[in-house]
Amino acid sequence: MSKPHTPGPWKTVYAPGQAGAVYLSAPDGVIGLINVPDEDARLITAAPDLLTVLKEIISNPSLIDWAVEYADEDDDIMRVWESIKRARTLIKKAEGTPT
Repeated sequence: MSKPHTPGPWKTVYAPGQAGAVYLSAPDGVIGLINVPDEDARLITAAPDLLTVLKEIISNPSLIDWAVEYADEDDDIMRVWESIKRARTLIKKAEGTPT
């Protein structure tokens, strides 16, 4: 497994005089300077929090049971399980773990 990512929360700090350039900043310092559109910078800075919440959701058996219990049809249940499967795959991808 690769080393863990820089812990969040991350934030964007716009580089003065450089259109589209943002510094990614974490509690322990600046991660780096990137040149991306604002919407991409927002998504990148949300990544650690999104990963944390995704892990919390799929590791909560009562939440998964609730979703399955209140699904209206078998197709809904299959969508819940497919979403859980995709979430586990994405977590592995984000953490650099082989799938």
